[in-house]
Amino acid sequence: MTISPIRLAALTLVWATLWSGAFVAMKVASDHAGAYTIVGIRCTIAGAVMIAAAWGARKALTRRGLAGTAVVGLLNNAGYLGLMATAMPNLSAGMGAIVTALTPLAVLVISALRGRALLWTQWIGCVLGFLGVVGSAWTRLESGETSWTGVATSLFAVSCLVVGTILTPKLVPPGSPWLSTGIQSLAAGVPALAVALLFEDAPELTTRFLVAEAYLIVGASVLAMTMWLTLIRQAGPDRAAVAHFLPPLISIALGALLLGEDASPLALAMCIPVAIGVALATRRPRSTAVPRKLD
Repeated sequence: MTISPIRLAALTLVWATLWSGAFVAMKVASDHAGAYTIVGIRCTIAGAVMIAAAWGARKALTRRGLAGTAVVGLLNNAGYLGLMATAMPNLSAGMGAIVTALTPLAVLVISALRGRALLWTQWIGCVLGFLGVVGSAWTRLESGETSWTGVATSLFAVSCLVVGTILTPKLVPPGSPWLSTGIQSLAAGVPALAVALLFEDAPELTTRFLVAEAYLIVGASVLAMTMWLTLIRQAGPDRAAVAHFLPPLISIALGALLLGEDASPLALAMCIPVAIGVALATRRPRSTAVPRKLD
């Protein structure tokens, strides 16, 4: 798992932008369809497209690898995306990204509890980022766009994402990220559609819904989820999870620009500790190896 700082920064920024747009798209789509209708359509179509694009790589996938990838897909897509979509009617787009940004803290704490030594700079970075996230969240609770029910549901969603992030290196085998992400999407999309057909009304096929769903399929599921898997594989779950500190900043801006959501000066000021937290938490230690003397 080796990745240069420049490549890590570039992947993180692109992924964070795509991921942030998904919260806005989910917020728009939730006005016209049920949560699992949104997720079912998104994941089924995206999964089919990605599997078709990487069909030649299927021969390297074992049954065990297929099962493990499907389990992670259920956690990341049916669990996280389904519950987050359920929360969106009671959650602003910016708040959804803010709650999701708790992922790095949870992943790093679990890693420490399992005996993995963490650098002190990682701890400082995560604390600063977490304080920035909490500060941003606090400013949005009074805006009228967010309720405690939405926050609680989104926290359950994030717990699924945390478990999925930790299990990805163990359950998802090496190989084509397109195939792996496609299997994850399809494994969640089909049962989500079944739930939608049984318990939800048909979606309102408005232009806004179709545009939002198209973005969720292409921008979020196909591109962002594939990039997320790439980040986990190349940087490891700990460093990859820290990327979740960025979407709150971008989502606040997108929510204000596209949806007219509140973006108070105090909420924007919380960007400073979050940005510093990202820089510290993703910093790689310098080599302290001493060269051997030749006799």
